[in-house]
Amino acid sequence: MGAIRKVLGLILVLAVLAGFSGAPLQARESSGILLDHRLRPGEATGEITGTVHGTEDTGTAPPRPVAVGEFLSPTRNAQSRDPAIVALANQCRVAVSDREAWLQAARPDSREEAKELVARTDRQVAANIMSAVQSRVAYSFYFDTRHGAVGTLQGGSGNCCDHAHLIVALLRAAGIPARYGRSTCTFSSGLVCGHVYAYAFLDGKWVVMDASSDRNGVGSQVNCRRGGDESLFAELPF
Repeated sequence: MGAIRKVLGLILVLAVLAGFSGAPLQARESSGILLDHRLRPGEATGEITGTVHGTEDTGTAPPRPVAVGEFLSPTRNAQSRDPAIVALANQCRVAVSDREAWLQAARPDSREEAKELVARTDRQVAANIMSAVQSRVAYSFYFDTRHGAVGTLQGGSGNCCDHAHLIVALLRAAGIPARYGRSTCTFSSGLVCGHVYAYAFLDGKWVVMDASSDRNGVGSQVNCRRGGDESLFAELPF
Protein backbone atom coordinates (compact mmCIF):
# COMPACT_ATOMS: atom_id res chain seq x y z
CA MET A 1 0.00 0.00 0.00
CA GLY A 2 1.35 3.41 -0.86
CA ALA A 3 1.96 6.10 1.68
CA ILE A 4 -1.17 7.91 2.82
CA ARG A 5 -0.93 11.68 2.97
CA LYS A 6 -3.40 14.32 4.06
CA VAL A 7 -3.32 18.09 3.82
CA LEU A 8 -3.34 20.05 7.02
CA GLY A 9 -4.54 23.62 7.35
CA LEU A 10 -2.48 25.00 10.22
CA ILE A 11 -3.11 28.26 12.01
CA LEU A 12 0.21 29.65 13.16
CA VAL A 13 0.19 32.35 15.81
CA LEU A 14 3.43 33.98 16.84
CA ALA A 15 3.19 36.12 19.94
CA VAL A 16 6.43 37.88 20.83
CA LEU A 17 6.72 39.46 24.23
CA ALA A 18 9.79 41.37 25.41
CA GLY A 19 10.80 43.32 28.47
CA PHE A 20 11.78 40.60 30.90
CA SER A 21 14.35 37.85 30.94
CA GLY A 22 13.50 34.71 29.00
CA ALA A 23 10.20 35.97 27.60
CA PRO A 24 8.82 33.24 25.32
CA LEU A 25 7.94 33.45 21.70
CA GLN A 26 4.96 31.15 21.43
CA ALA A 27 3.81 29.59 18.20
CA ARG A 28 0.64 27.54 18.38
CA GLU A 29 -0.98 25.67 15.51
CA SER A 30 -4.72 25.11 15.30
CA SER A 31 -4.01 21.46 16.06
CA GLY A 32 -2.62 22.54 19.43
CA ILE A 33 1.10 22.11 18.87
CA LEU A 34 2.89 24.64 21.07
CA LEU A 35 6.44 25.66 20.25
CA ASP A 36 8.42 27.47 22.96
CA HIS A 37 11.32 29.60 21.73
CA ARG A 38 13.32 32.14 23.74
CA LEU A 39 14.34 35.73 23.04
CA ARG A 40 16.63 38.04 24.98
CA PRO A 41 14.98 41.07 26.65
CA GLY A 42 14.22 43.93 24.28
CA GLU A 43 14.81 41.94 21.10
CA ALA A 44 11.26 42.12 19.82
CA THR A 45 7.63 42.95 20.51
CA GLY A 46 4.57 42.32 18.41
CA GLU A 47 2.06 39.74 17.32
CA ILE A 48 1.75 37.97 13.98
CA THR A 49 -1.17 35.76 13.00
CA GLY A 50 -1.31 33.76 9.78
CA THR A 51 -2.30 30.53 8.09
CA VAL A 52 0.22 28.04 6.76
CA HIS A 53 -0.25 24.68 5.06
CA GLY A 54 1.67 21.42 5.23
CA THR A 55 1.25 17.70 4.83
CA GLU A 56 1.33 14.86 7.31
CA ASP A 57 2.77 11.58 6.11
CA THR A 58 1.02 8.84 8.07
CA GLY A 59 3.12 6.10 6.48
CA THR A 60 1.49 2.85 5.39
CA ALA A 61 -0.77 2.54 8.42
CA PRO A 62 -4.45 3.52 7.95
CA PRO A 63 -5.30 6.98 9.33
CA ARG A 64 -6.95 7.27 12.71
CA PRO A 65 -7.95 10.28 14.80
CA VAL A 66 -5.07 11.17 17.11
CA ALA A 67 -4.82 13.98 19.66
CA VAL A 68 -1.62 15.94 19.18
CA GLY A 69 -1.12 15.88 22.93
CA GLU A 70 -0.18 12.20 22.97
CA PHE A 71 2.88 13.00 20.85
CA LEU A 72 3.99 15.73 23.27
CA SER A 73 3.16 14.08 26.60
CA PRO A 74 5.64 12.32 28.90
CA THR A 75 5.34 8.57 29.35
CA ARG A 76 6.84 6.03 31.72
CA ASN A 77 9.96 5.56 29.60
CA ALA A 78 10.02 8.90 27.73
CA GLN A 79 10.19 11.17 30.77
CA SER A 80 10.13 14.49 28.93
CA ARG A 81 9.56 16.51 32.12
CA ASP A 82 12.51 15.06 34.00
CA PRO A 83 14.96 17.87 34.94
CA ALA A 84 17.93 16.20 33.23
CA ILE A 85 15.94 15.68 30.02
CA VAL A 86 14.59 19.23 30.06
CA ALA A 87 18.08 20.67 30.68
CA LEU A 88 19.59 18.82 27.70
CA ALA A 89 16.63 19.73 25.46
CA ASN A 90 17.09 23.39 26.39
CA GLN A 91 20.79 23.16 25.52
CA CYS A 92 19.86 21.77 22.11
CA ARG A 93 17.42 24.62 21.53
CA VAL A 94 19.83 27.35 22.68
CA ALA A 95 22.51 25.86 20.43
CA VAL A 96 20.55 26.72 17.27
CA SER A 97 23.15 28.53 15.19
CA ASP A 98 20.87 30.67 13.04
CA ARG A 99 20.49 33.57 15.48
CA GLU A 100 19.15 35.81 12.73
CA ALA A 101 16.02 33.68 12.67
CA TRP A 102 15.14 34.79 16.19
CA LEU A 103 15.39 38.45 15.21
CA GLN A 104 13.22 37.95 12.14
CA ALA A 105 10.50 36.45 14.32
CA ALA A 106 9.37 39.92 15.40
CA ARG A 107 8.34 41.07 11.94
CA PRO A 108 8.31 38.43 9.19
CA ASP A 109 7.41 39.90 5.82
CA SER A 110 4.97 37.13 4.98
CA ARG A 111 3.24 34.05 6.29
CA GLU A 112 5.70 31.92 4.34
CA GLU A 113 8.58 33.51 6.27
CA ALA A 114 6.82 32.70 9.55
CA LYS A 115 6.37 29.11 8.41
CA GLU A 116 10.02 28.87 7.33
CA LEU A 117 11.20 30.32 10.65
CA VAL A 118 9.46 27.62 12.69
CA ALA A 119 10.47 24.82 10.30
CA ARG A 120 14.14 25.86 10.17
CA THR A 121 14.37 26.28 13.93
CA ASP A 122 12.75 22.94 14.80
CA ARG A 123 14.80 21.01 12.24
CA GLN A 124 18.02 22.45 13.68
CA VAL A 125 16.89 21.61 17.22
CA ALA A 126 16.16 18.03 16.09
CA ALA A 127 19.64 17.81 14.53
CA ASN A 128 21.17 19.03 17.79
CA ILE A 129 19.19 16.42 19.73
CA MET A 130 20.35 13.69 17.36
CA SER A 131 23.99 14.72 17.79
CA ALA A 132 23.61 14.98 21.58
CA VAL A 133 22.30 11.42 21.87
CA GLN A 134 24.81 9.93 19.43
CA SER A 135 27.72 11.55 21.28
CA ARG A 136 26.50 10.51 24.75
CA VAL A 137 24.99 7.05 24.31
CA ALA A 138 26.76 3.94 22.98
CA TYR A 139 24.83 1.06 21.45
CA SER A 140 24.34 -2.05 23.59
CA PHE A 141 22.43 -5.12 22.42
CA TYR A 142 19.52 -6.48 24.45
CA PHE A 143 15.80 -6.96 23.91
CA ASP A 144 13.03 -4.46 24.70
CA THR A 145 13.28 -1.53 27.11
CA ARG A 146 15.73 -1.75 29.99
CA HIS A 147 16.55 1.82 31.11
CA GLY A 148 14.11 4.36 29.66
CA ALA A 149 15.17 7.85 28.60
CA VAL A 150 16.53 9.02 31.95
CA GLY A 151 18.43 5.81 32.69
CA THR A 152 19.89 5.75 29.19
CA LEU A 153 21.12 9.33 29.49
CA GLN A 154 22.62 8.62 32.91
CA GLY A 155 24.18 5.27 31.99
CA GLY A 156 25.49 6.25 28.56
CA SER A 157 24.41 3.08 26.74
CA GLY A 158 21.27 1.48 25.40
CA ASN A 159 19.69 -0.65 22.70
CA CYS A 160 17.46 0.67 19.92
CA CYS A 161 14.43 0.93 22.24
CA ASP A 162 16.26 3.00 24.81
CA HIS A 163 17.90 5.19 22.16
CA ALA A 164 14.41 5.87 20.81
CA HIS A 165 13.08 6.64 24.31
CA LEU A 166 15.76 9.29 24.79
CA ILE A 167 15.18 10.85 21.35
CA VAL A 168 11.41 10.95 21.91
CA ALA A 169 11.76 12.43 25.41
CA LEU A 170 14.15 15.17 24.24
CA LEU A 171 12.00 16.08 21.23
CA ARG A 172 8.88 16.34 23.37
CA ALA A 173 10.74 18.36 26.00
CA ALA A 174 11.73 20.76 23.20
CA GLY A 175 8.09 21.06 22.08
CA ILE A 176 8.46 18.90 18.96
CA PRO A 177 5.88 16.09 18.54
CA ALA A 178 7.54 12.66 18.52
CA ARG A 179 6.52 9.02 18.15
CA TYR A 180 8.04 5.53 17.78
CA GLY A 181 8.30 3.19 14.83
CA ARG A 182 8.96 -0.55 14.88
CA SER A 183 9.54 -2.81 11.89
CA THR A 184 11.52 -5.81 10.73
CA CYS A 185 14.67 -4.24 9.30
CA THR A 186 17.44 -5.50 7.06
CA PHE A 187 20.75 -4.09 8.30
CA SER A 188 23.80 -3.34 6.18
CA SER A 189 25.53 -6.29 7.88
CA GLY A 190 22.88 -8.63 6.48
CA LEU A 191 21.13 -9.13 9.84
CA VAL A 192 17.33 -9.15 9.68
CA CYS A 193 15.51 -8.44 12.95
CA GLY A 194 12.99 -6.23 14.68
CA HIS A 195 14.15 -2.65 15.21
CA VAL A 196 12.80 0.44 17.00
CA TYR A 197 13.45 4.10 16.11
CA ALA A 198 11.88 7.52 16.61
CA TYR A 199 10.01 9.98 14.42
CA ALA A 200 9.88 13.78 14.77
CA PHE A 201 7.11 15.92 13.28
CA LEU A 202 9.07 18.43 11.19
CA ASP A 203 8.11 20.58 8.19
CA GLY A 204 4.59 19.16 8.26
CA LYS A 205 5.57 15.49 8.11
CA TRP A 206 6.98 12.65 10.21
CA VAL A 207 10.77 12.35 9.84
CA VAL A 208 12.72 9.31 11.04
CA MET A 209 15.38 9.75 13.75
CA ASP A 210 17.40 6.61 14.54
CA ALA A 211 20.26 7.44 16.91
CA SER A 212 21.33 3.82 17.38
CA SER A 213 23.95 4.33 14.64
CA ASP A 214 26.27 7.31 14.18
CA ARG A 215 25.79 6.90 10.42
CA ASN A 216 22.19 8.09 10.66
CA GLY A 217 20.90 11.64 10.65
CA VAL A 218 17.59 13.49 10.82
CA GLY A 219 15.54 11.91 8.04
CA SER A 220 18.41 9.60 7.09
CA GLN A 221 18.42 5.96 8.24
CA VAL A 222 21.32 4.42 6.31
CA ASN A 223 22.23 1.55 8.65
CA CYS A 224 19.13 -0.45 7.76
CA ARG A 225 16.15 -0.79 5.45
CA ARG A 226 12.72 -0.77 7.07
CA GLY A 227 10.28 -3.56 6.25
CA GLY A 228 6.65 -3.25 5.26
CA ASP A 229 5.35 -4.37 8.65
CA GLU A 230 5.90 -1.03 10.42
CA SER A 231 3.92 -0.26 13.57
CA LEU A 232 3.68 3.26 15.01
CA PHE A 233 3.29 4.19 18.69
CA ALA A 234 2.87 7.28 20.83
CA GLU A 235 4.13 5.11 23.73
CA LEU A 236 6.30 2.04 23.16
CA PRO A 237 4.56 -0.95 24.82
CA PHE A 238 7.65 -3.12 25.33
